[in-house]
Amino acid sequence: MATEIINELNTSEQYQISDQQSPSSLYEVSLLLCSVMVAYCVLYGPQVIVSNWIQRYGFSPQRASYIVYISLIPMSIAPLSYGYLIGKRETSRLISSALFLLGVVTLSLAWMTDSRMMLIARFIQGCLLPVIMTAVMSRLSAQGDHRGRQLITYYLCSTVIGGLFGRLVMGHITDMYDDHTAWVIWGGSLLILSILLVIHRSPMIAYNAHKSSLSQLEKALNLPTVIPTLLCGAMMFGVFSAALNLLPLRALELNLGGGSSAVSYRYGGYLIGAIISLSARSIDQALGGRGRAPALGMIVMSIGLYWGSVETVYAPLSGMVLLLCAGLFMTHPLLAAHITQISPQERGLMSGLYVSSYYLGGALCSSLFSGCYERYGWTISLGLLALLSLLGALFAALSLKSIRGSLRVEVRG
Repeated sequence: MATEIINELNTSEQYQISDQQSPSSLYEVSLLLCSVMVAYCVLYGPQVIVSNWIQRYGFSPQRASYIVYISLIPMSIAPLSYGYLIGKRETSRLISSALFLLGVVTLSLAWMTDSRMMLIARFIQGCLLPVIMTAVMSRLSAQGDHRGRQLITYYLCSTVIGGLFGRLVMGHITDMYDDHTAWVIWGGSLLILSILLVIHRSPMIAYNAHKSSLSQLEKALNLPTVIPTLLCGAMMFGVFSAALNLLPLRALELNLGGGSSAVSYRYGGYLIGAIISLSARSIDQALGGRGRAPALGMIVMSIGLYWGSVETVYAPLSGMVLLLCAGLFMTHPLLAAHITQISPQERGLMSGLYVSSYYLGGALCSSLFSGCYERYGWTISLGLLALLSLLGALFAALSLKSIRGSLRVEVRG
């Protein structure tokens, strides 16, 4: 999920750095990485407590799922629109301000029981999260070539740890106390981090957001293989996001027991996927290059969905998540690298288009398939997702058909 960040770093016009900057201290870097981890905890943590909302507040499965994935909607718009909204800002103030606002909104969720108010709060969180992620990325990448690459590697690890840690901690805290306590912990952590960043007076580094005109967007969309690549990215994350959002509902339906913490353990395959993403280039080379790995990754995801539809209890759900993560991380790094190679002089714009389609696919599929699950059940929902994944494999083959040899994937470290 975080590979698109690497592509953004290749865009020189997006980051204008003061010549008088000094390298960030270890203390500041630690604060920034902790901020990213908590931000991802806030984004993905609620995924495991959907069943808790259904049981405690009487929300319908579809309404409970909306509260989780509505944050993806502003994240799909941010890569192309935030250049106009943010403009040129100083990164430290931008990060601390966004963290403070996110902390306030997160704390407010601790006292909300109305689904409509929770939807609004989660949407606001989705608007603030891209500001934090982009500004932190800018701050870390400004520390010189070698150190900047090293820090971005740490950033990527923080996103993976935050996504998994958020689910695990949210599940355990909800079982031990309630979801209100979890929101207080996340919100309080964000407020503390914002205050610490304000106290720590870091060197001034300006963030100059990339601004794309409509004519540039139209020109980019008309380039060869762009549309199939964007459709494949949307289907890839759409299938992944929808399946993982349905997982807690399936656990509730099967009455597996163990509460939200038991559901959170089934997301452990995410770490396996992260390891596979680092091996994406090697996998593609082993398959003879020509971008075969992305198509194979989409097929692996469809196999995982079939695995999850088997009518037994525990192993299929965990195995489904592992195969979904393996397929996603086999496909995502290669697609993200390919989209920027189509037009190297417009890497920022191409990456922005890819990230937007990525999150938009997640939001749309999560919405559609939560309704499908409520009406038609688990097996039909997973069957349709598997077909969508196979269609994504076709688009992956079309988008990468012009490639000669193995794709070049940059994993900075």
